[in-house]
Amino acid sequence: MTKNPNWTSKEDGLLNETYPHFSNIELMQFFPGRTNIGIQKRALRLNLSKSELTLKRIREKSVKAAIEACKKGKYKTVAGYVLIHAPGHLSASKKGYMLEHRLVMEKHLGRYLMPKEIVHHINGIKDDNRIENLELTTSGIHTTQHHIGAKRSSETKAKISQKAKQRLADKRNHPEYRAIDPAELKGIFQRFKSVKTVCRYFGFTGRTFYNKLDELGLREWYANAQ
Repeated sequence: MTKNPNWTSKEDGLLNETYPHFSNIELMQFFPGRTNIGIQKRALRLNLSKSELTLKRIREKSVKAAIEACKKGKYKTVAGYVLIHAPGHLSASKKGYMLEHRLVMEKHLGRYLMPKEIVHHINGIKDDNRIENLELTTSGIHTTQHHIGAKRSSETKAKISQKAKQRLADKRNHPEYRAIDPAELKGIFQRFKSVKTVCRYFGFTGRTFYNKLDELGLREWYANAQ
C-alpha cells in the first residue's frame, strides 16, 4: 500500500481554515486522497479543534444516522422511488439519502452521474432497481421513453401536460429536490467567500447554487455579500 505523501503547507493552511467548521467526513472532499483518520491526526498535530456549533451539528447528525439505520436505510418517496442511506455521497441529502437507482447506476459505471444524466426504469416500476432494469439517458429522451406506444387524444395529452406543470411548479415535488437551510448556506458562504466551498459542503453543482439563490430569495443578499 502506497503511503500518503507528507502534508504540504498549502494543505495545512486549508485545514487550519476549514477544520473548525466541517466534520472530518466532509473535509475529505477538500483533501482528495486523505482519509478521515489522516485528517484527524494532522489536526491533532496542528492543535486544531472543532467549533461548538460544528460539534453540535455532528452530534445531531450522528443521532439521526443511528435512527435512520434502524429503518434499514431505505424508504420510498411519495412518487414511488426508493431512497437509500448513503452518507458522504456528493448527491446525498442533508440526512444522507439519495435515489437508489442513481447509486446503482453509478456503481455499475464506476463514476458519479452528471446532473443532466437520467436513470430510466425500463419496465416502468420505480422501485425495481436491478441494473438490468436501468438505462442511462438524458432528460429529453427520458420523457420520450415514457410516452412511446401510448395512444392518447390531444385532450388527454393536454391534461397530462397541465398536471405535470402544476405538480412541478413546486420544486419540492421533484424526486431529486433537496431542501437547503438558507441560514446555513449564508453562513458557509460568509465564512469562506467561495461558491465552490458551498457546493462542496452541500454536495451540489454551481448551477444548483445559483438556482437555490433564486428559490430562497437570496440573489440580492449574494450580490452584497461578495
